[in-house]
Amino acid sequence: MAAVTMVTSVYNVWTKTEMRPRVKALCGTIPWWMLMLDVWIIFTYSEWAWENGGYACFLLAPYVCMMNCRQIICNMARQEDFWFQPLAFLFFAFPLNRLLPQVLDKTDLRTQGGVPILIDESWVALAIFMVSSLEFILFVVGTVEQIKD
Repeated sequence: MAAVTMVTSVYNVWTKTEMRPRVKALCGTIPWWMLMLDVWIIFTYSEWAWENGGYACFLLAPYVCMMNCRQIICNMARQEDFWFQPLAFLFFAFPLNRLLPQVLDKTDLRTQGGVPILIDESWVALAIFMVSSLEFILFVVGTVEQIKD
């Protein structure tokens, strides 16, 4: 479904954008491409995501909310949009969790499939969720403070 949304967005930008350069308008889809990359990372590098699909999708909620809020605020305030979403890089913790045990030669903990991991994947997911939720809450509080002043 996300792929259909992306194709539709790119088509609409390419055919209906009049006021600014089309390439600049296409850059507004970068956060959504980053979101699709994060979904791919979660389900490629984590057995936890396949066992807990609902939680894996819920893990993306603070990131999606942050992305949507930033886009809405930038559109309403006529500001430049944030194309780069730093929260997207939190999800690289899943591949790092599988890579570091091999680099550090520490293979004590393994997934059910036998892949060595550094920390249990549910703890990695919880840490990502907590950090991204905190970042979203701080963004909302900061935005409300700016509006109040």
